[in-house]
Amino acid sequence: MSRKGGGIRRKPQHPSRKGPKRRTWLKRLTLLIILAPVIGVLILNLTLATSWGTGLVSKRITAHTGLPCQIDRISWWPWSGGTVSGFHLNSPKPSASSILTIREVNIDLSWRSLLAGKKRFERLEVREVRGSLSLEQLRDLLGSSRIPPALPEASPTPESIVPPDDSAPPALADNDQPNSKPTVNPSDRQSPADPASNRPPPAKSPTPKAVPPIAPVDDFEGLIVLSDIDLELYSEKEPRLSISLNGIAGELPIWGPERSGTLSISSILVGGELEERGLTLPVEWRDRYLRTTDHPMKLFGLNFNLSTAIRFVSGLPVGLQIDVPAQQMDLSPMVQGESPISLRSVTSSSRLQGYLLHPRSFNGQSHSTFAGLVINDPRDGSENHFDRGNFTARLSPAGLIVSDARAIGEEEAFLGNGFVTTSGEAAATLRIVASPERARNHQNRVAEAGLDFAFTDLVTPDRLYRDLRLEARQGTIMIDLGPDEQWVPLLPATRAILKSGPPAPSILP
Repeated sequence: MSRKGGGIRRKPQHPSRKGPKRRTWLKRLTLLIILAPVIGVLILNLTLATSWGTGLVSKRITAHTGLPCQIDRISWWPWSGGTVSGFHLNSPKPSASSILTIREVNIDLSWRSLLAGKKRFERLEVREVRGSLSLEQLRDLLGSSRIPPALPEASPTPESIVPPDDSAPPALADNDQPNSKPTVNPSDRQSPADPASNRPPPAKSPTPKAVPPIAPVDDFEGLIVLSDIDLELYSEKEPRLSISLNGIAGELPIWGPERSGTLSISSILVGGELEERGLTLPVEWRDRYLRTTDHPMKLFGLNFNLSTAIRFVSGLPVGLQIDVPAQQMDLSPMVQGESPISLRSVTSSSRLQGYLLHPRSFNGQSHSTFAGLVINDPRDGSENHFDRGNFTARLSPAGLIVSDARAIGEEEAFLGNGFVTTSGEAAATLRIVASPERARNHQNRVAEAGLDFAFTDLVTPDRLYRDLRLEARQGTIMIDLGPDEQWVPLLPATRAILKSGPPAPSILP
């Protein structure tokens, strides 16, 4: 300051610049916080739209499934959910076609469930699915997949055909290891004249079940929408062995209170000729399961009751049970003209359970019985009568074991067992016991096709027998029907016998 004229003059005060700078910084910070999520979403979508971004997701899927995966485009927006376009799951063999192709998948995740730590969605839409898998590819996939967790034994109730999500993964039993071979011993079979050989296994006494705790009410609801789905399972070597499910569509409720939905199949095609149209299956969400309970259906003239259940937890545990009540079987829808086979009574019970994401985890069992089987021979009009018979099989991670398959009549009987492993090995033995007259008929019929079918006396001269052996050799099922019991391919030999003509030169060695 300075003195002038006896007064004091102060220097002018400059206003502080901290206030405007602080306000500008706060505005920029606020704008950055607002725009950061938008910029992040834009960068994420730009990344996912590139081959590098989709490649990262494809590699994760390949690491989980073991199959080459390709995705055309992925996008995700907070207000409309995620979209996957052009999903292709390919066979490990470069020359093979795609196993699964999905045109588009839309998923609308729930922010409320994500904040609560639950990975749920409000709506999942899957459109235009084409799945085509051969039996040979299925064998390779099962043989190369890792060992799954073992499942508890299933019981007849729908609640237990799905394994619990909290079950521990104990080690597999010795006879369920993938490299173990079930044994087939024809000498262990009972005589066809033994009545006890046709008795079903004794029923197990029911065991009391623990009452599960009451689950809290879940108010979150989700929906799965399926449309235009075609699935096919076929054989590369035998095209007539195929089944196709076409036009699958439906709306499936999940989570929340009890609700109902539907699943429809436009057509089921077997062998390229046998077709069933217009199937509708009601489903319901109840007790944390998406299920169908004891629903009566009719397919190809056969009445049966279907129960299914799936739980949306890790691995996607699923269960299937099919019960065929005692009934006369009408085979006319399965053949053209008059059926050469008639059955007075048939009954069956089959059960399958496992994890969808672990194909090697599936196990199950099936037991069927029949009575009054009549087979008409179109050549001479003769009839083969079988009074009774049964079929018992078990599926495990090691493969399929047919422990007992038989058809017993007064003039002849067929007794067999065998196995098929997931590694592609297979073996079976079929014993034919017949009266001398029936044995001569069989022998002459097979001889007309240029094959061998000599019988041997079975203890007494009024019964003859012949054991047929089948094995998987070089990817083909072979049977010892050649000259001097040499091995020949099964399917060409069977066709030659049924047509009563000389076999193709490729059949004989």
